[in-house]
Amino acid sequence: MTKSRPPELDYAFLASWAGIQADGTLTAVGMSFLRVRQAPLTAMAVGGRIRFFIDSEPVPLAIRIAAPNAPAVEIVDEIAPSDDEATRYGGDRQQLLFVLNTHVQTAQLGKYDVQISLNDKVVRTLSFEVVAQPTP
Repeated sequence: MTKSRPPELDYAFLASWAGIQADGTLTAVGMSFLRVRQAPLTAMAVGGRIRFFIDSEPVPLAIRIAAPNAPAVEIVDEIAPSDDEATRYGGDRQQLLFVLNTHVQTAQLGKYDVQISLNDKVVRTLSFEVVAQPTP
């Protein structure tokens, strides 16, 4: 019995907004930010691409957002390769694009971490800092 190859995170990013288009591409606005101004809520997107192989099994994808001195929020869903030939490339690979658009409470100054996990293993941590509003 041959062991299947697990899917891999190809890339991931933070943005102000992101979406998956009908033609199978990603659109992002305000991508790759490092800082946001302190506010009650901030619109934020987490997006990226996962590479499946022909023999990959379904796995859980989790996105966890951790703020300073606050409970983390985690979203989990099972992802799997599809039968869509348009997402296949390189002979034995298939892409799966993902986007999570949300609002994050950013009233607390400090470092915020966004962890992306595949199959219960953290594969990327993206961070940003909430900084004070400028004084007039």
